[in-house]
Amino acid sequence: MRLNVTIADTATPALTAARERFGGRTANAAMAEFVAERIREHLRVKNQEPNKLNAPKTNFYAQARDATFTEVSDSDAVIFIAKDGMRQRYYGGTINPVKAKALTIPVHPAAHGKTAREFGGELRFVALNRGNLVGLLKAGEDAAAPVLFVLVKQVKQDPDPTVLPTDDELRAAAVEGLANLPV
Repeated sequence: MRLNVTIADTATPALTAARERFGGRTANAAMAEFVAERIREHLRVKNQEPNKLNAPKTNFYAQARDATFTEVSDSDAVIFIAKDGMRQRYYGGTINPVKAKALTIPVHPAAHGKTAREFGGELRFVALNRGNLVGLLKAGEDAAAPVLFVLVKQVKQDPDPTVLPTDDELRAAAVEGLANLPV
């Protein structure tokens, strides 16, 4: 995921002077590191939130935090989050199966963070074929066995801008980075 933060020229005279004095790579590096650190802190806090199933954590956001880095040049700075799924969570969109006929959606804490294949032959398929719903995967043959996964043709995920700090928070971090340069 590539992050673009535009800093409007509303800086104080001291900040403007620092940017002009250091210019290019030095100013961009200072701003980028403060923005990246703000993102890492946000992801650290986000990782502490319970998941929807109240299951053991997969530490998705901690992995995203650890995969956040900057690339700086004389003309700009880019923050990258090299974690599969971050772009999807932030922007949302449709997810279709790639290597199978259906997506397996965990609906039980025992299935969270796992694939159906990890359960081997323990799962029983119950066909439903109702609209987007293909069926269920239950834990065993018993009629009272819990449903671990719901199988669907596709998922339409809503955008979640809370996976990253707000634009205002990111701008403030960039300005703080610039303000920390010696004047």
